[in-house]
Amino acid sequence: MSFAYVGSFTAPERGGLGHGGISIFSRRGAAEWESVQVVERVNPSFLAFDRERRFLYTVQGNGCFVAAYAIDAASGTLTLLNEKHIGLYNGVSLVVDPTNRWLLVTTLNNGSGAIVSLRLASEGKIGEICDIEVPQGAHGPLESQRATQPHQVVFDPSGKHLIVPDKGLDCIHSYRLDAETGRIFMNHAFRRFR
Repeated sequence: MSFAYVGSFTAPERGGLGHGGISIFSRRGAAEWESVQVVERVNPSFLAFDRERRFLYTVQGNGCFVAAYAIDAASGTLTLLNEKHIGLYNGVSLVVDPTNRWLLVTTLNNGSGAIVSLRLASEGKIGEICDIEVPQGAHGPLESQRATQPHQVVFDPSGKHLIVPDKGLDCIHSYRLDAETGRIFMNHAFRRFR
């Protein structure tokens, strides 16, 4: 059986209908997709699995929370493990590191975006914040580019470097994650020539 997990904007100010959240669908072979579950949650706009696909994590667009869910391997349904207030607004992307010990989240935070590192417990729960890195650099040429706006966080194929495109600073940041401490260290910012 195959499963699909779909995040969404639910709040009217983000074009949502005021309800819904994470939609789970299943299918066998080439059959039609069938709805399995809708987890009510405000603006679960971006989802990420852990490396073993036992847990699902979500940010909260227009909010300050991240949440962890356990995945039932047979049915595909989700059970909330916990949620964590990260103190920064409008999470836009997240990824679990190759060791399955850290959750990295990018936030826009009303013009002072950041990358947040959170510890993950072996049972999938989100633990304490270990580091907050605010990207630095000159802003882009447009009026809308007055501060850092990290829009995504992914690992490069080696799993050693974080890649963070920044709409506000008009560059792509490269960071290193210390797998022992969860600290984030800047490697380089790649800027296009103007």
